[in-house]
Amino acid sequence: MSKLSLEKIETLIRESIKEQNVIQLKNVMHVNYKPHPYTVGPKHITYASEHHSGMLGEETCRKVKCAVPGCDVSYEDHTSDTVAFLTLLRDADNYEIDVIIKKMVDDIPDGIFDGIAFVETPEKFRIKQTQTVNFEIKSLEKAYDKAVKEDKGLFTYKGQELVTGYAKYLIEHLKNKIKTLN
Repeated sequence: MSKLSLEKIETLIRESIKEQNVIQLKNVMHVNYKPHPYTVGPKHITYASEHHSGMLGEETCRKVKCAVPGCDVSYEDHTSDTVAFLTLLRDADNYEIDVIIKKMVDDIPDGIFDGIAFVETPEKFRIKQTQTVNFEIKSLEKAYDKAVKEDKGLFTYKGQELVTGYAKYLIEHLKNKIKTLN
Protein backbone atom coordinates (compact mmCIF):
# COMPACT_ATOMS: atom_id res chain seq x y z
CA MET A 1 0.00 0.00 0.00
CA SER A 2 1.39 3.40 -0.99
CA LYS A 3 2.04 6.08 1.61
CA LEU A 4 0.56 8.67 -0.77
CA SER A 5 -3.02 9.76 -0.26
CA LEU A 6 -5.60 8.58 -2.79
CA GLU A 7 -6.04 12.21 -3.87
CA LYS A 8 -2.30 12.55 -4.62
CA ILE A 9 -2.32 9.28 -6.60
CA GLU A 10 -5.34 10.53 -8.58
CA THR A 11 -3.47 13.76 -9.35
CA LEU A 12 -0.42 11.81 -10.61
CA ILE A 13 -2.58 9.62 -12.86
CA ARG A 14 -4.64 12.54 -14.22
CA GLU A 15 -1.43 14.41 -15.02
CA SER A 16 -0.04 11.38 -16.86
CA ILE A 17 -3.14 10.78 -19.03
CA LYS A 18 -4.21 14.37 -19.69
CA GLU A 19 -2.88 14.57 -23.27
CA GLN A 20 -5.29 12.05 -24.79
CA ASN A 21 -9.01 11.59 -25.44
CA VAL A 22 -9.43 7.84 -24.94
CA ILE A 23 -9.63 7.19 -21.19
CA GLN A 24 -10.28 9.15 -18.04
CA LEU A 25 -9.73 8.39 -14.39
CA LYS A 26 -12.91 7.69 -12.45
CA ASN A 27 -11.18 7.27 -9.08
CA VAL A 28 -8.53 5.44 -7.09
CA MET A 29 -9.59 3.14 -4.27
CA HIS A 30 -8.17 0.68 -1.79
CA VAL A 31 -9.58 -2.81 -2.43
CA ASN A 32 -8.82 -6.38 -1.33
CA TYR A 33 -8.24 -5.51 2.30
CA LYS A 34 -6.11 -8.07 4.12
CA PRO A 35 -7.41 -9.12 6.59
CA HIS A 36 -9.90 -6.17 6.68
CA PRO A 37 -9.72 -2.36 6.92
CA TYR A 38 -7.92 -1.23 10.06
CA THR A 39 -10.70 -0.09 12.39
CA VAL A 40 -10.55 2.76 14.90
CA GLY A 41 -12.58 2.49 18.09
CA PRO A 42 -13.08 4.18 21.48
CA LYS A 43 -9.64 3.07 22.76
CA HIS A 44 -8.01 4.98 19.92
CA ILE A 45 -9.91 8.15 20.84
CA THR A 46 -8.95 7.79 24.50
CA TYR A 47 -5.27 7.21 23.68
CA ALA A 48 -5.18 10.16 21.25
CA SER A 49 -6.85 12.40 23.85
CA GLU A 50 -4.36 11.41 26.57
CA HIS A 51 -1.18 11.48 24.46
CA HIS A 52 -1.73 13.71 21.42
CA SER A 53 -4.18 16.44 22.41
CA GLY A 54 -6.97 14.51 20.70
CA MET A 55 -5.15 14.22 17.35
CA LEU A 56 -5.64 10.72 15.99
CA GLY A 57 -2.68 9.73 13.85
CA GLU A 58 -0.55 6.78 12.80
CA GLU A 59 1.29 6.65 16.13
CA THR A 60 -2.00 6.00 17.93
CA CYS A 61 -2.84 3.27 15.41
CA ARG A 62 0.55 1.65 16.00
CA LYS A 63 0.06 1.69 19.78
CA VAL A 64 -3.61 0.62 19.97
CA LYS A 65 -4.87 -2.64 18.42
CA CYS A 66 -7.46 -2.72 15.66
CA ALA A 67 -10.98 -2.35 17.08
CA VAL A 68 -12.35 -5.39 15.19
CA PRO A 69 -13.12 -8.00 17.90
CA GLY A 70 -10.47 -10.74 17.99
CA CYS A 71 -8.09 -8.96 15.58
CA ASP A 72 -4.45 -9.26 16.67
CA VAL A 73 -2.96 -8.02 13.38
CA SER A 74 -0.70 -4.96 13.66
CA TYR A 75 -1.56 -1.66 12.03
CA GLU A 76 1.23 -2.17 9.45
CA ASP A 77 -0.03 -5.65 8.57
CA HIS A 78 -3.50 -4.39 7.63
CA THR A 79 -2.94 -4.03 3.89
CA SER A 80 -4.89 -3.43 0.72
CA ASP A 81 -4.36 -3.02 -3.00
CA THR A 82 -4.59 0.43 -4.57
CA VAL A 83 -6.48 0.31 -7.87
CA ALA A 84 -7.02 3.00 -10.51
CA PHE A 85 -10.53 2.78 -11.99
CA LEU A 86 -10.66 4.08 -15.55
CA THR A 87 -13.47 4.68 -18.04
CA LEU A 88 -13.36 4.80 -21.82
CA LEU A 89 -14.37 8.07 -23.49
CA ARG A 90 -14.92 6.32 -26.83
CA ASP A 91 -14.33 2.98 -28.50
CA ALA A 92 -10.60 2.35 -28.80
CA ASP A 93 -8.29 -0.35 -30.03
CA ASN A 94 -6.00 -2.29 -27.76
CA TYR A 95 -2.92 -0.58 -29.21
CA GLU A 96 -4.19 2.88 -28.18
CA ILE A 97 -4.94 1.64 -24.67
CA ASP A 98 -1.57 -0.09 -24.44
CA VAL A 99 0.31 3.11 -25.31
CA ILE A 100 -1.62 5.17 -22.71
CA ILE A 101 -1.29 2.59 -19.93
CA LYS A 102 2.44 2.09 -20.59
CA LYS A 103 2.97 5.86 -20.38
CA MET A 104 1.01 5.99 -17.14
CA VAL A 105 3.04 3.14 -15.65
CA ASP A 106 6.30 4.79 -16.78
CA ASP A 107 5.28 8.22 -15.42
CA ILE A 108 4.25 7.02 -11.96
CA PRO A 109 6.83 5.57 -9.54
CA ASP A 110 6.68 1.86 -8.69
CA GLY A 111 4.53 0.89 -5.72
CA ILE A 112 2.09 3.80 -6.04
CA PHE A 113 -0.77 1.67 -7.33
CA ASP A 114 -1.24 -2.07 -7.71
CA GLY A 115 -3.66 -2.39 -10.58
CA ILE A 116 -5.99 -0.90 -13.15
CA ALA A 117 -9.65 -1.72 -13.78
CA PHE A 118 -11.97 -0.44 -16.48
CA VAL A 119 -15.49 0.54 -15.42
CA GLU A 120 -18.29 0.26 -17.95
CA THR A 121 -20.06 3.50 -18.86
CA PRO A 122 -23.67 3.92 -20.00
CA GLU A 123 -22.34 4.30 -23.57
CA LYS A 124 -20.76 0.82 -23.33
CA PHE A 125 -17.54 1.84 -25.09
CA ARG A 126 -15.27 -1.10 -25.85
CA ILE A 127 -11.61 -1.93 -26.42
CA LYS A 128 -11.37 -3.56 -29.82
CA GLN A 129 -8.68 -6.02 -30.84
CA THR A 130 -6.27 -4.41 -33.32
CA GLN A 131 -5.86 -6.23 -36.58
CA THR A 132 -2.21 -6.58 -37.56
CA VAL A 133 -0.45 -7.38 -40.80
CA ASN A 134 3.14 -8.58 -40.97
CA PHE A 135 4.90 -6.75 -43.77
CA GLU A 136 7.59 -8.31 -45.90
CA ILE A 137 9.08 -5.41 -47.80
CA LYS A 138 9.85 -7.29 -51.03
CA SER A 139 6.35 -8.75 -51.39
CA LEU A 140 4.73 -5.45 -50.28
CA GLU A 141 6.78 -3.56 -52.90
CA LYS A 142 5.76 -6.07 -55.56
CA ALA A 143 2.05 -5.67 -54.68
CA TYR A 144 2.46 -1.86 -54.54
CA ASP A 145 4.25 -1.71 -57.92
CA LYS A 146 1.51 -3.81 -59.49
CA ALA A 147 -1.18 -1.48 -58.07
CA VAL A 148 0.67 1.59 -59.39
CA LYS A 149 1.12 -0.02 -62.82
CA GLU A 150 -2.60 -0.88 -62.92
CA ASP A 151 -3.50 2.62 -61.60
CA LYS A 152 -5.40 1.22 -58.61
CA GLY A 153 -6.16 3.43 -55.62
CA LEU A 154 -6.49 0.35 -53.39
CA PHE A 155 -4.84 -3.05 -53.43
CA THR A 156 -4.95 -6.19 -51.33
CA TYR A 157 -1.92 -7.35 -49.39
CA LYS A 158 -2.09 -10.45 -47.17
CA GLY A 159 -5.88 -10.22 -47.09
CA GLN A 160 -5.91 -6.54 -46.06
CA GLU A 161 -6.92 -3.65 -48.28
CA LEU A 162 -4.29 -0.89 -48.43
CA VAL A 163 -4.43 2.59 -49.95
CA THR A 164 -1.82 2.69 -52.70
CA GLY A 165 -0.62 6.20 -51.83
CA TYR A 166 -0.22 5.21 -48.18
CA ALA A 167 1.69 2.05 -49.09
CA LYS A 168 4.39 4.16 -50.76
CA TYR A 169 5.11 5.93 -47.47
CA LEU A 170 4.78 2.72 -45.49
CA ILE A 171 7.47 1.08 -47.65
CA GLU A 172 9.77 4.11 -47.22
CA HIS A 173 9.20 4.06 -43.47
CA LEU A 174 9.92 0.33 -43.19
CA LYS A 175 13.11 0.66 -45.23
CA ASN A 176 14.30 3.53 -43.03
CA LYS A 177 13.53 1.52 -39.89
CA ILE A 178 15.58 -1.41 -41.21
CA LYS A 179 18.51 0.93 -41.99
CA THR A 180 18.49 2.31 -38.43
CA LEU A 181 18.39 -1.21 -36.96
CA ASN A 182 21.40 -2.33 -39.01
